[in-house]
Amino acid sequence: MLFLTFVLVRETNLQESKKSTTLKETIISLAHNTPWKLFAINILFQWTGYFIQSSALVYYYKYYVGSTAMSSLVATIMTMVRAEHGANLAGASPATGFYRQV
Repeated sequence: MLFLTFVLVRETNLQESKKSTTLKETIISLAHNTPWKLFAINILFQWTGYFIQSSALVYYYKYYVGSTAMSSLVATIMTMVRAEHGANLAGASPATGFYRQV
């Protein structure tokens, strides 16, 4: 299906833009883009939660279980599990990453 998209879709507007934007104009444009700001805040919260969870996990295995090697092993496994199945916990399809309609 993805291959068909590249084969069948054609651009209709082939005019080249004569005006190039500066870095300052791009940053000002991003500052007024509300969906982009919400997305950036969402990513910030997700990474903060991930680091807090990983830190707590390493702390637990290092100080309560008493095994530094086990803490690094569990942190590695936790990273791989989160990368593979983190989107599924939020309701996304593991194959596509898209969220299902409710």
